[in-house]
Amino acid sequence: MIGGLTVMAPQRRDEIVSLGPKTIVSGTLATCVIGAIVGVLN
Repeated sequence: MIGGLTVMAPQRRDEIVSLGPKTIVSGTLATCVIGAIVGVLN
């Protein structure tokens, strides 16, 4: 995804690359929260 975005907006490459780790952490956190909610409901 980073490769595709840098091709579409090469002038914003540094900004796109800096968002990579943040998106991984936020996606992991969201997955864990959803898993915890499902665990409570079952």
